[in-house]
Amino acid sequence: ARTLAAFTACFARRRPDAVLVLGDRYEIFAAAAAAALAGLPIAHISGGDVTAGAADDWYRHCITKMACLHFPSCAAYARRLVRMGEAPQTVHLVGGLGDENIRSMPKLSRKKLAASVGLDLSGRYGLVTYHPETAPGAPDPEAQMRQFLAALETAGRAHGVKWLLTGANADAGGEAINALARSWAAAHPGQAAFFASLGVQRYLSAMQYAAVVAGNSSSGVVETPSFGVPAVNVGRRQAGRIRCQNVLCCGAGQAEVEAALAAALSPEFLRRER
Repeated sequence: ARTLAAFTACFARRRPDAVLVLGDRYEIFAAAAAAALAGLPIAHISGGDVTAGAADDWYRHCITKMACLHFPSCAAYARRLVRMGEAPQTVHLVGGLGDENIRSMPKLSRKKLAASVGLDLSGRYGLVTYHPETAPGAPDPEAQMRQFLAALETAGRAHGVKWLLTGANADAGGEAINALARSWAAAHPGQAAFFASLGVQRYLSAMQYAAVVAGNSSSGVVETPSFGVPAVNVGRRQAGRIRCQNVLCCGAGQAEVEAALAAALSPEFLRRER
């Protein structure tokens, strides 16, 4: 509500010629709604996706119906926009723009990254982000996170992997997930570290050297293919997104996550990816 009010006032004062919005979060929905109320043209990046396990689906499709220009990342998403009633001449397939950051942004060396996060990353480590599932009927995020952390602990011991954890988003249940992740990392000094946010450069640097990316962030599905890093996508939050061969999907139970991590970290999977 505060975001909607702030953008409404901003647009009334500045009167931009157009508003460019990215993605599917409720904060972006508020900005788009304010622009629509002000009669401003909206251009939308990354419409047409599906994430069946998150309320982001609703916001994304609502923004699509407010927008007059669309920049989807995949051909299947572009076709979905047209099926939703958008004029084909307004839909421009541009690819995943996050890939530009991956290719152009200077990355930290492994040594500098390790010094920055205070964790020895000379061996194998995993990059972890876990968000609540927010679709109707979603399971309890705290219970899911406990099973996920238990799987990380078991897999870390079995495969000699350390864990670099980043914080959940602002969805309901995110604070509980972060509290569990923070306390779990503190209980495993030298084996795990938690950061509310790594920032773009450290995050992409960490992904570049990771042995595996695990959790249920869109990053694990969308960005890991550019690095060729194995990814384990847990639960239903990203259900419906197009996935590359480097992404393994599994249920949110401890045993399922452990099995997927073991597969992703296996020499056979790495040889297949290469």
